[in-house]
Amino acid sequence: MPHVERAKAPTFVAVPISLAHAAQAGDPAEALRLCGKFFRGTPVEPDMWNALGMKLAARYETAAARRAFQRACERRPSADLFARIAATFAFEGDYGAAMQSARRGLALNPAHHGAWHSVAEAALVTGDWRTRWSAMRSMFKSGAIVDERTFGGVPRWDGLPVDCLAVYGVEGLGDEITYASMVSEAAERSRRLVLECDARLRGLFSRSFPKVEVQGTRREAHPSWAVGRRIDARCPAIGLGEFFRPTPSSCPRAPYLVADEARRLQWRELFASWRKPVVGLAWSGGVGPDGRAKNLASQRHVGLEALRGLIQSTGAAFVSLEYKDVGAEIAATALPVHQFERAVLSSDYDDTAALVAELDYVIGPPTTVHHLAGALGKASTILVPHRCPANVAQGDRLPWTAEQVYHRQRPGESWADCIARLPPLEIQRAKHSKP
Repeated sequence: MPHVERAKAPTFVAVPISLAHAAQAGDPAEALRLCGKFFRGTPVEPDMWNALGMKLAARYETAAARRAFQRACERRPSADLFARIAATFAFEGDYGAAMQSARRGLALNPAHHGAWHSVAEAALVTGDWRTRWSAMRSMFKSGAIVDERTFGGVPRWDGLPVDCLAVYGVEGLGDEITYASMVSEAAERSRRLVLECDARLRGLFSRSFPKVEVQGTRREAHPSWAVGRRIDARCPAIGLGEFFRPTPSSCPRAPYLVADEARRLQWRELFASWRKPVVGLAWSGGVGPDGRAKNLASQRHVGLEALRGLIQSTGAAFVSLEYKDVGAEIAATALPVHQFERAVLSSDYDDTAALVAELDYVIGPPTTVHHLAGALGKASTILVPHRCPANVAQGDRLPWTAEQVYHRQRPGESWADCIARLPPLEIQRAKHSKP
C-alpha cells in the first residue's frame, strides 16, 4: 500500500455492502459509481469518499483511490486528503504532482506529517536534497516520528560544535548503515559523539568508528547510558544530511565500514578453495514482524527461481544473503546456492559483514545488503522493480556509495526476463571486482 496516512476510526454509517464488494472485487469504477449514487449530497459524503479511497489505496488501485480522495476534497478540503492524494501520485512515480498536492496540504496544516513525507520523497527523487532535509526536520518537529529521541528535552543539533552530541538511528537497518557514512564528519564537531544504533550493528560500528562511543540501545525505551549524563545536542542519523550532504554529489562514495578480520578469514579460505568467483544473492524485500509487506516488499520479491538462468550461465559460486531460512526454497529449486546460517541469520551483523566483505559481487532487489556492500567497498547490482521505493526511483546507481548500480524492471516484465537482460559486463565484473 502507498504511504497513506491512516484515518481515525469513522463515526459515520458503514459503506453499503455492494460498495465494499465492488472495491474488494477489483472493480474500482463500479465502487466509485456506487459511492456517488448512495451518498451524493449527504452530510457523510466526504467521509464515504475518503473511506473508499483508503480501501482502494490498500489494493494499489491508486488512480481510483485518488479520484475518491479528490471527490472528498472537493466537498471538505483537508491536509489529510491532500497528503493521501500526494501519496497516490508518488506511488505512480509522478513526484512533481505529489509535491504540488503535498504543498496544498501544508498550506492548510503546516505541521502535517504525511504531507511533509511526500515533500521529502519528491525532493529525494528529484535530487533536491536541501528540500529533503528541511522536510525531514519538519517531520520530526511534527512529533510523528515514533523513534525520535529527546533524552529529556535535549535540543536538536544546529550543526555547531558541542561538547557531547548524541546521534541515533530512526529508520531501518539499511538506513542506519547509509547515514553512518556521516558519523565521522559529525564527530569532528563534537568533543564526544555517542552513536546509538540497532544492537546488531554495535560491533561493526564500534570497529569502524573507533573515536565514537557506540551504544546498541536503539530499541530500549530508557537506555542506561543516558541516565544522568550531560548531552548538549541530539540529532537523528538521517538529520546529519542537513549539514554534510546538501547535494547527491557531496557524497564521498568511499568505504567507511570495517569488517572483522578474524571472521573474514574463514570465508576467505573457504571461497579460495572453490577456485571461482563468489556472488552473493538476495531475492526478496523486507517483511514486518507481523508478516505484512512493507516498503513495497511484495514488489521487491524476485524469487530464487527467477535467478535460475543467471546461476546456470555464470561460472561462479552463489551464496544466499537472505536474512531468513531459505533452505527449503533452495532445495525445491535444486539450484547450487549455499546458505550459511551462522552469517546471515545471526543477531550480530558483524557476521554478515564478514561474509559480504569476502564476496566478489552482490545481486538482488533493494535491501539492506546493498547498503552494507557499498559501505564495505563491494560492487553490486540492485534489481529495481517497476514500482519502487523513492530512494531508487531515479538515476542509475545509489548516490551514497561507489558501485551500487541499478538494473530496472520494465512495466509488465517478469523478473526472469529482467534478469536475462543483465549486461554481460555486470556478470564479468563479479570476476574482477575483488581487491
